[in-house]
Formats: sequence, C-alpha cells, structure tokens
Amino acid sequence: MKKTSKTKNTTAFSFVVDFTKPENVMYPGLTFVETKINAGVPLTETDVFTLADFFSNTLVNDLLNSSDLNTKKEVKEPWYKRFYNWITRKK
Repeated sequence: MKKTSKTKNTTAFSFVVDFTKPENVMYPGLTFVETKINAGVPLTETDVFTLADFFSNTLVNDLLNSSDLNTKKEVKEPWYKRFYNWITRKK
C-alpha cells in the first residue's frame, strides 16, 4: 500500500527590481528582499540570512573605518625642536 501526501499549492511571485539606480546595483540582494517586503510576501529563511549578512557587513565596515581614524599616529617634531621648545617655554 502506497501512502501519498497532499502538497499545498505554492503561489509564484514575480518581482521587478529597478537596477538603473546605483544603490540597487550595489546591494542587489537587499533590494530584492526590500521588494518582497513591499509586496507583502512573507520572508523565507534565506531572506533573513541576506538581511543579517548585509547588516553585519555594514557594521564591520563602520567599525573598521572608525578604528582607522583612531589609529593614525601624530607625527612628532624632531628632538631638537622639542628640546628648543622645552628650553624656551614660559614658566
């Protein structure tokens, strides 16, 4: 005896993503997920991973850029100029 299971019919969705805008070209996955959200389609697991990946990459880039600003070292004057300034300072 064979058991058969009934499958639920899935509806297919079609989306149009405008790639003439530069922000859509830079982040096509994010644009696709945004289009799905605007159309009212429920998000799948891969959509959630796409969003998490985008936000984690953005966070890492921001952290790296801010740490680059903090790691720039101040250029010291030569020792003889510092010595001269130390001797001639007002007390």
